Amino acid sequence: MKHSTVKGVVAFILAAMLTVSLFCSCSDNDNQGAGTTNEGTTAEDVVTTEDTSYLYDADGYLKDLIPEDLKYEGTVIRELIWSDDSTPEFGITEEQEDIVKNSVYRRNNRVEDRLKITLEEVGTPGNSSNRENYLTAATTAAAGGDFYDIYASYSMSTTLCAYNGLCRDLLEYPIIDFAKPWWPDSLIEEATIRGKLYYASGDITHSLINNLYGIFFNKDIMNSYKLEDVYSLIKNNNWTFEKYFELSGAINTDPNATNPVYGCSFPSKTYTDAFFAAAGLRTTDHNEDGTIKISELFNSERTVDVCDELWDFLHSNVCILADSKIALFTAESTLFSVITLNYGKYLPSVTFSYGIAPMPKYNPDQENYSSCVGNAFTMYAITSSSKNPEAAAATMECLASEGYRNITPMVFEVTMKAKISEEPNAANSYEIIRSSANFDFGKINGPQFSSLTYSIFRKNITGDTKTAFSTSFEASEETLKKSVEDVNANYGTSKAAS
Repeated sequence: MKHSTVKGVVAFILAAMLTVSLFCSCSDNDNQGAGTTNEGTTAEDVVTTEDTSYLYDADGYLKDLIPEDLKYEGTVIRELIWSDDSTPEFGITEEQEDIVKNSVYRRNNRVEDRLKITLEEVGTPGNSSNRENYLTAATTAAAGGDFYDIYASYSMSTTLCAYNGLCRDLLEYPIIDFAKPWWPDSLIEEATIRGKLYYASGDITHSLINNLYGIFFNKDIMNSYKLEDVYSLIKNNNWTFEKYFELSGAINTDPNATNPVYGCSFPSKTYTDAFFAAAGLRTTDHNEDGTIKISELFNSERTVDVCDELWDFLHSNVCILADSKIALFTAESTLFSVITLNYGKYLPSVTFSYGIAPMPKYNPDQENYSSCVGNAFTMYAITSSSKNPEAAAATMECLASEGYRNITPMVFEVTMKAKISEEPNAANSYEIIRSSANFDFGKINGPQFSSLTYSIFRKNITGDTKTAFSTSFEASEETLKKSVEDVNANYGTSKAAS
C-alpha cells in the first residue's frame, strides 16, 4: 500500500514544516533588506511552503476529493456480498459494542449520508468452497434482470466474475482515486490486464488488513533466551530469513517433552505461502502490451534456494504446522507465530508481552519487505449490469476513504491491544506490513491457473520428500502455459458459468 499515516503523524510533520517556514521568514525579515535575501536574490526568488493542512483531517489522515455537492438522492446501491465471510463487515445495521463492528456501522452510515444513497446487501455463499456458487448467483441475476451494482466477495470469487465478463473497467470512473493510500499500489498494478482494471480492494474492507501475513513473537521467551531484539533487527535491515531461522533454532525444542516449546508455529500448511512473497518472488508479470506472462522469478535460482532452505527448516523439530487458532502461541509454547493479523483477536487475554514483525526479507539486499495477503479478503467490483455505475463508483471510493480513516486504526487496536501512539515499534511494523502488501495476478486469479500459482510452492516445501522446486515446476509448466494463453485471450469476456 501507499505510505499512509498513523494517527497524528502527518499533523505533527505538517506542524513542524510550518514552524520551520515561519522561523525562516522571521529570520529573513530581521536580517535582510526589504527586497533581497542574504544570497543576493530577490524576494520573488524565495520559494514559500504551500499550506496543505486542509488536505488532512484533525487526526492527520488524508481526506478524499469527493465533491461535497455530489449526491445521488434516493439511489439504492445493491451489493452481492459473500454471506460466509468470517470477517464482521456485512449485515451490521445497528450500534455495536465491538469497536471494529461499530466502526463499520458508522462508516456505512457516513457513506450513505455523504452521497444520499442507501446500501442494500444481498448475501450468497462465496468463500473458497463456494466460488462457483457466487459466480452462478451473479450470472443468473444479471441474465434475469435482478441487477446488482457492486460485487463484494471472497477475492477469487470476484476475480472469477471478472474473468467471466461480469465486471466493468474501474479505470473508466475517475471518482475512484487510485492515487490515494486507501487503494494498494501493488494490487492496482497487478490486477490491471490489457489496460483494464476489473476489481480492487484496500481499506474498503478490513478483511484485507486482517489477512495480511505477519509474525507475532513472544518477548518474554525472547528475553529468557537473551535473543536479539526483533525491532532492532528491523530497524537495522537485519531482519532476514537467515536471522529468523537462527532465532527460531535457538529454542531448545524437545518434541517429546510434556509441554514442548517451539521456535515457530503455523496454523496449517497454507500459511507457509507467506515465505514466497516475503522472498520477493512472484508467479506472473505483465508484458509491454498489458497481457500476462509467467514470471522468470517463478522458477528461478532464488526460488530453488528458498525451497531448499524452507524444507529443511519446516521439517526440523523447531517448527510445528498444527497451531489451531494460535493456541500454542497463546499458551507460551512458541517463540514465533507466522499468522495473518486477524488472529490478533485471540491475544487480548494473554499475560505475556508480545510484539509484531513483518515477514523477513530473503537477504539484506532485498529492497523492500513484502507481505503476502491470504485469499480470504473481500474484493470489490462494479457489475457490468449495474444501472447506476457512476453512483457505484462513488460509493466504492467513499467506502474506502472512510474505512481508511475510521476502521483501519480500530483494527490495529484490536490486533495489538493498544493505541498506535502508545506502541511505536509495533505501529512501525504494522505500517511496514500494510505498506508492503504483495499481490500477484497469478495468485489472486488462482482458479484461472488451476491453483498452480500457489500450490506448487506450498506442496514443494511441505511435502514429505524433499524435491527440487524446478522439478515440481516443470511437471506443471505446460498447464501453466495454456492457462496464460486462455487468460490473455478471454479475460473479461462474457462466458457461461461453468
